[in-house]
Amino acid sequence: MSRTYQLIKQEAKSTPRKFLEKRGQLIANAEQNTTEHPFGTWIGVMQYLDRPELALLQLNEDEQGSLRVYRKGSKTFNEVQSSFSANNISIDGKVIEIEASHTTFASNIILFVQADNMISGYTYAIHKS
Repeated sequence: MSRTYQLIKQEAKSTPRKFLEKRGQLIANAEQNTTEHPFGTWIGVMQYLDRPELALLQLNEDEQGSLRVYRKGSKTFNEVQSSFSANNISIDGKVIEIEASHTTFASNIILFVQADNMISGYTYAIHKS
């Protein structure tokens, strides 16, 4: 198997470093949290605008959650966020469907539980006009 990589010049601190400075407390809180699977804080990489970007999913059973993507290559902390209420989460076996708030980024999220420590999925937006 082969893969290709695209290196993007970073003009300032790296995206993971900026993420830890701004959102490090979320990680510390997640380590202390004992929620039932699949709820909790998930960190990984997702394709966003045809580029792999750092992503943070907060999937909460009883309170608002969000999907955030952190764009690389910027001097500023570039975060795109789509929020959703606990009422907009539907779980059917290993499939999680979420109706989120952002109109152009991830208004709908579909996740598949692969294992206790892995999820995969898709995001899409439906434009109503």
